[in-house]
Amino acid sequence: MLTACDESKRSQRMFDRKQQINQHYQPPLTFTNTKVVSLPTGVENVTKRGFGDFNGDGIVDMLEIDRSFWKGGKISVRVFYRYLDKKDNKIKFNSKPKKLALKFKLGWFSSATKIDIADVNGDGFADIVFSQYYRRFMKDRLHFGFALNQKGQYFTEEKIKLGYTERSFGEEMVIRINKAIEAYELDENEEMDSFSDLIQMDWADMDGNGSDDFVIIYTSREMEVIYTKKSVNGIELGEEAKLGVTERGESNFLIWNGIKGTDWADVNSDGKADLLSYRVFGREKLYLGVALNQGKALVPHHEITLKAFKQNPTFKLFKYDSFDANGDGKADFIKIAHQGNKPVMGVCINQMK
Repeated sequence: MLTACDESKRSQRMFDRKQQINQHYQPPLTFTNTKVVSLPTGVENVTKRGFGDFNGDGIVDMLEIDRSFWKGGKISVRVFYRYLDKKDNKIKFNSKPKKLALKFKLGWFSSATKIDIADVNGDGFADIVFSQYYRRFMKDRLHFGFALNQKGQYFTEEKIKLGYTERSFGEEMVIRINKAIEAYELDENEEMDSFSDLIQMDWADMDGNGSDDFVIIYTSREMEVIYTKKSVNGIELGEEAKLGVTERGESNFLIWNGIKGTDWADVNSDGKADLLSYRVFGREKLYLGVALNQGKALVPHHEITLKAFKQNPTFKLFKYDSFDANGDGKADFIKIAHQGNKPVMGVCINQMK
């Protein structure tokens, strides 16, 4: 195990290495520092929260799911819709949420369940993808559940299959994940703390065709996309492709030490999802990295430094995200926090021309 001193030295070494690599990157993309936006009174500290267009009006809304909504395997979700206020031309939250039902049971839902918001069928309405990776009886398991949005009224269960294998989607991903973990070369005296330190799974429109695809990051050098497609059997995950990083020399765009997470969103409004990574040091400083999706490769830009929130002991950060917050077609960087007992949203606006 690394001591606190060893870890500090390693963090500095990785940071210095990142700065050296940065010289080969493109100029930084500009985001404003945080502007704090009040959330509706009814917003709570729920188990899960996500963002997507749930009513098909082109404006991103906020979804909440809590374990208290889960009864007998059935889950209900609620959505705070956002709308354009024509008086001041600003996008605002509707003060009252709408409850939407899942017309099926999801008996394995828990606080450990990962929730992704994705438009898997390309109809313009955000769907919900549930996933959970765990070990039972010495065997790794990965559960997936898909809730398809029915025109903003309710969600139905959707079965998604891999188009090129007889195994289920979850079984296939477990096999790939385990191979990646086995192949991952840890430094001497270094340990991987958890599954999430290595694997980042998400859904995003990688090819710009309107339907979100499954993308998985195995290591800082290896990413894979499995594209969604429609068939007579419903939605299939068919063609797969490797996704590389375009830069001089060895790819180190995602140096895992210090990275709190990654997200995929359309930063330059070309229809294809780009990669955002963020690292946090202390209470205030946040480093945001962006790599633009050029089809078969990602082109990284310099990291920029953002202020998360003003130094304030009452702020407690608990979620980062990225979506188009102001309706200009470009993804912005979002932070949800608690100020006392009240959730607030911090928005860093994307100022890319």
